[in-house]
Amino acid sequence: MNFRIIDQNLVDWDGSPKVLKRGEGVSLPQTPVGSLIVTLFNKADQNDEGQLSLRTGGSNPEIIPVEALMNAPQIIIRNFEGDNLNLTNISLTEVPIQVTAWGPGFWKPDALPDDGKFYSLNPYQSRTTKSNPNYMRLGMRALGQYTVFAVMIGSKPSVYCVNTPESATVPVKDYTKVTSSNTYALSDNWLGKTLYVVNLSALTSTQGEVSLTNL
Repeated sequence: MNFRIIDQNLVDWDGSPKVLKRGEGVSLPQTPVGSLIVTLFNKADQNDEGQLSLRTGGSNPEIIPVEALMNAPQIIIRNFEGDNLNLTNISLTEVPIQVTAWGPGFWKPDALPDDGKFYSLNPYQSRTTKSNPNYMRLGMRALGQYTVFAVMIGSKPSVYCVNTPESATVPVKDYTKVTSSNTYALSDNWLGKTLYVVNLSALTSTQGEVSLTNL
């Protein structure tokens, strides 16, 4: 399959935040077998829609529109089954697009104690622990607007946008929950499953905090 722009200017990538100019791309050589969370964020100052090509395992390209003037990223959650993942900015105009990819094992996580105290979760920082076989509560607190928390409990991913004053500037359909509240919590008996939480906010000044409590 021959392309003139798609996959023509790729650099190796580990999933960490990367801003792609028009014509630039990244390649994740091997995705995890399990859910991968990919974020796309249009950083243009004007109302110019971006376009991104997504290819994996030699497939035909999937062309994804990347909305302008958003305050939170678009979210793709998918199992690429260990194949490579190529992303190319093919925008019509000079639209910079920031991309990230995260899954368990990406970006060395910090510990999340289960003492009920809040611990910092800076943009692109993650925390992890093994849940106890009893009811627990995972608390998320936004210290700025449009704080994006991605949670993985066992193999089940979910994504939340917390402290969202204008939901029109969030791609709501991509999120498990969008709330105007400064806090949000999940409570359940996760039966000893491993828990991860990561801050995937597009605005790098958006800090968050998380807590884990035995109920």
